[in-house]
Amino acid sequence: MKKLLILPVLFLLTATAMADQCAYVTKDQADAAVKILKQNEVAYHFCELCGDTEPRKIQITSVENVSTGWRDFYEVTINGTDADLAYTYDQNGYNLAMQVGCETNEVSAEIEVQ
Repeated sequence: MKKLLILPVLFLLTATAMADQCAYVTKDQADAAVKILKQNEVAYHFCELCGDTEPRKIQITSVENVSTGWRDFYEVTINGTDADLAYTYDQNGYNLAMQVGCETNEVSAEIEVQ
């Protein structure tokens, strides 16, 4: 019975860990992502692992990198909201994490955007 309980817990922990692949990045990666995003009017959020079927368009009004306060990690915010670079795409549909060198799993390098 204990084995049956352990499997769902492990699955949930693994799924949660994969959901935040590039939320915390190095300062260099955050700086590079901000530079790219500031050259874009829109970005897209698309998380295949989360079950998204269509990208969500984000009109960019502000972009910045913020220290997480944990070790030397930073996060990127778009319009004041934290962005996981693994699921963030530029206005041409190219994955931001891959552009700045953050390793991802099961993430498309490019998506179709309108």
